[in-house]
Amino acid sequence: MDSLQFSASDISPRGIKAQAGVAAQAPSADEPHSTWQGIKDTVGESVEDGRLQGKKIGMLLAASAGAASLPLMVAQAAPAIAGTVLGPAGMIGALVVAAIEEKYIGIGKHAGALAGSAVGAGVGLVRAALNHGNPPDPNEGDRKVELPKAPPQGKGPWEPLLPRMLHKAEKAILGHVPERTRAIERAETIGLFGSSLVAASVIPTIAATLIGGPVATIMGTMIGSLIGIVGGSLEENTIGIGRVAGEAVGTVVSAVGKGIRKLTGSGQKVQEKDNAHQATETFSLDVQAAKKAPERKNPISTLLGYAGKAFMGLNSVMAEPLMSFLIDTSKLCNLLLTEKPVQTIDFKERPFPAVNKDRLVANFTKIAGINAKYKQEDAVASELGRQFDAMKVNHAKDQAGNLIATIPATESAKDAPTVMLSAHMDTVSPTSADAIINDGKKIKTNERHILGGDDRAGIAQIMEGVQSVLERGMDHPEIKIVFTVGEEVGLKGSMALDPKDIATRPTLGFVIDSTDKRSLYLTNDGVIITSKPTKYNFSQEDPLIQVSMRSMADAGIKPQPVHGPILAGAGTDANSPALNNKLVKSVAIGTGVNDVHTMLENAKIKDLEQIARSVVGFITNTCDLKVDGDAVVPRYPLKS
Repeated sequence: MDSLQFSASDISPRGIKAQAGVAAQAPSADEPHSTWQGIKDTVGESVEDGRLQGKKIGMLLAASAGAASLPLMVAQAAPAIAGTVLGPAGMIGALVVAAIEEKYIGIGKHAGALAGSAVGAGVGLVRAALNHGNPPDPNEGDRKVELPKAPPQGKGPWEPLLPRMLHKAEKAILGHVPERTRAIERAETIGLFGSSLVAASVIPTIAATLIGGPVATIMGTMIGSLIGIVGGSLEENTIGIGRVAGEAVGTVVSAVGKGIRKLTGSGQKVQEKDNAHQATETFSLDVQAAKKAPERKNPISTLLGYAGKAFMGLNSVMAEPLMSFLIDTSKLCNLLLTEKPVQTIDFKERPFPAVNKDRLVANFTKIAGINAKYKQEDAVASELGRQFDAMKVNHAKDQAGNLIATIPATESAKDAPTVMLSAHMDTVSPTSADAIINDGKKIKTNERHILGGDDRAGIAQIMEGVQSVLERGMDHPEIKIVFTVGEEVGLKGSMALDPKDIATRPTLGFVIDSTDKRSLYLTNDGVIITSKPTKYNFSQEDPLIQVSMRSMADAGIKPQPVHGPILAGAGTDANSPALNNKLVKSVAIGTGVNDVHTMLENAKIKDLEQIARSVVGFITNTCDLKVDGDAVVPRYPLKS
């Protein structure tokens, strides 16, 4: 146990009663022991939460202070190199040093833990007093959530103000909105990501100038930059300056390219033998062509490859003390973009979805303990192959190393759309089985390694959900399970997928990855570090989203549909052409794991279980849809 941690047992019942405004006395014979236990449980839970938040803030402050002060100290000690260390290179180096200090020493982390534990204890006492000593409900989340029902209104996906105006102008002038091409997708992603980076300096400067004082000091650190990035992302999802600029540039580039190809006679499309391939988006053809092209190596590309690996390594180190703050702040801002969930498709009533919690936890712990970054995923694939064999499920690996399994539909659901479940096998940095700690409520690490919940939790949840459906003999559509490689380094595995290996018929895709369990992002832009990004954008009324929300609600989660992306320039395998095209529609579903990509990564067992239950729902609730041509339609549409 951390020497700076407070626990509920460190606070005496007499002290708790006194601080809660109750007469300080030992529990009497007629006072139920459960009341005292409830107080201890409430305070203990708040202390743990406060301790974790304190650590995150302490790490951020330490890293931010180090990035600002270390270059100044070096410049004063060695004036000859002041020009170098006071520039971007010096700040990056200082941030790396500060991040390493927080990992192995943790001055800011331990100070934050102390302060956070104290605040958590106070908050816990207030909560216990307001709740009259009743313990937290252990069955919270074990009941279905009712969603309001309403007939569909025909609403399309959300668009920010400026892109919406651009599309109206294109319709008025051209008669249609130009088809989204790879150039448009790429340009829009660069535009919104660039806008967020500009906001990282503009927003803190404006705030510091207008407010001054301590705010100006804070805004001059990395904290200000992170707030600026989040603010820029919020702007891009409401107004969309960078987004519309990028789309406009991409549209022009696409038109010019199309004209050149037409003039040179090189614009004839490759005809696919399989008709299903013709249903994929235009840019998915580029993926297939790239797979067939021979790999050519030269010194320049090799050097760029090494440089890219070095950048990803540095980025991973620098991001650790910043990532939690960035994600938490983004989640707060996303509340402004959250819609009220409404069920517009009628689903059959099904029993509360059941999974084997102990098996889920054991499997997650086993898989998370396998150290497998990109190009090391074979150990994970081998373990999953053994599990598929035990389940008598057919599976195979493709040339890229992706593991693909197929389960035929039961007779009654053969006309339902295929369900595709996906997660990635790699982690952003090494994991260790010896570092994993399970306290019965939460799974975490010794803070020397990441947990690997991104995305071993998604793998375990998929395996448990599928196994629960099969062993209970539940009706289900055709199920495709896709476990990919190299997601953390630019969606390498999913970008190499052959679309025909995923679907030859309409398919609903659920990519279980590292977002929080409640947020359901209706849109997500292309990933900035891949050259062939794919954007998806859904309305709540889309059958994919309807199944997602109903399944989450059935599992005890109140879904929060968000008409914004996870983070500007970030994404999941759902942003690859093979998993989002005319046949396959995929959305990212959160694993419930917290503080991903950091040593503080943790997962509540209750959250892991709820998402595994949701997987059961994704499979069984899809039975209430059917395929009509290339469309997916409800069997039981709601009537007005």
